[in-house]
Amino acid sequence: MKIFSKILSKKGGKAGAVLLLTNGWQMRLRILEDWLLRITLEPSDGLTINKTWMVCPKHPPGLSGRNRENLNCFKRPNNSFYCSKDKTSLIGGKFKVIIRNNPLALEISILDNNNQWKTVLSDRETGSWYWDKKHKTTSHYQLRKKGDRLYGLGEKSGPLERSLRRFRMSQIDALGYNAEKSDPLYKSVPWLMVRSINNPECDVGLLYDTLSPAVFDCGSEHSNYHSNYRYFKAETKGLDLYVLTRTQDQSLPAMLVKLTGMPPLPPRWSLGFQFSSMELADHPKGERAFYDFLNHCKKFNIPISGLHFSSGYTLRQGKRYVFTWDHSRFPNPKSLLNKIKSIGIHTVANIKPALLKDHPLYKKAAAQNIFLKKSSGTFHSVLFWGGKGSLLDFTSKAAQKWWKKNIKEKLLNFGFDTVWNDNNEYDIEQDDIICDGDGNTINANEIIPAQALLMVKASSEEISKQKPNKRV
Repeated sequence: MKIFSKILSKKGGKAGAVLLLTNGWQMRLRILEDWLLRITLEPSDGLTINKTWMVCPKHPPGLSGRNRENLNCFKRPNNSFYCSKDKTSLIGGKFKVIIRNNPLALEISILDNNNQWKTVLSDRETGSWYWDKKHKTTSHYQLRKKGDRLYGLGEKSGPLERSLRRFRMSQIDALGYNAEKSDPLYKSVPWLMVRSINNPECDVGLLYDTLSPAVFDCGSEHSNYHSNYRYFKAETKGLDLYVLTRTQDQSLPAMLVKLTGMPPLPPRWSLGFQFSSMELADHPKGERAFYDFLNHCKKFNIPISGLHFSSGYTLRQGKRYVFTWDHSRFPNPKSLLNKIKSIGIHTVANIKPALLKDHPLYKKAAAQNIFLKKSSGTFHSVLFWGGKGSLLDFTSKAAQKWWKKNIKEKLLNFGFDTVWNDNNEYDIEQDDIICDGDGNTINANEIIPAQALLMVKASSEEISKQKPNKRV
């Protein structure tokens, strides 16, 4: 594992600072907003993935993401760069970054409400930035202060305060997980919020802009040869880190949303009680079970705003075939959906981003080249709800078109109001899987969460097209 120790040269100005490191690597520091600092550690040929699907302040990301180096969405206040024999620093907005050499380490301070500098983040002085060529991972180590409290990381088990635990930044279909110990779960976000019990006005957040599998160690690891530390390690070459501060009138989560983009406003009815049950959709009585359930709700005055059809409506002989109905149990799906909607309940269809190999639509879909592939060119095969299947590659225009067409024809035209985008963890379990990348082939492991994002985006776009002027 290579430690970045010596800074070979430094240069800086209004746009930030550039530190030339060994073996052609460099570190760029840029203050993009008064509240936003960006630190990029990269090899000579740049980051492996030059697009981002995460940092999109103005507009949702397109199929191929947003160019990381397009900074037009930021105000970019002037940076001041100071360099002497003993000390190098970058100052701008609310930030002051002191740069130390041999080994490379950063100390980040922010202005508090009294206009005083307060140190909020410090790299580990005995080694903080590493590249492991053998395991293809890049790591960042920071000191862990006694008064810090750590929050974030997405959907994780255990207490909201994450100190002294290690978490994988990955996704898995974790049905039946242990709510105290299991990891990973369904969703993860490489976002850590650091709160100081001594200086609550100096809260800071760290967003590592990578979709690669990663680890956040919040103090689980301990070494006698280093001060207490925490670290982030990602399975990619280089790191792109955003450091956020709060403002006087906006919290850190609000600033995170400002950086990543606002979520769409959901339909009003979705804020009511929505019911879902695999038992109901899987029930041998099928249609009749739904009518019985609705009669019980009426009898006991249970108000329901949305009824989620779990994937049991597609179930045949123990397998689930997305975009189909089991007509032996649901002989008249259009009539069923219309009756449910006539009593004021909205209907939501469960859909999954994979086709089993004996799915009636598989051969035609394969001919359109819409699945994830191995580097050899053959389709990648995964275990998926009762059998072997193939996962759709949502970075492909053909897959997006196929998906939208089936949402319209097989779901919306039958009477469903919207969809439940399910089982999009993309636990592909192999290193040699590639995706289309909108015409620029990408290692699928490097952008796994983008598949879920683009799946949801495609679904939303088609529903919005069919239901204009409505929130979906």
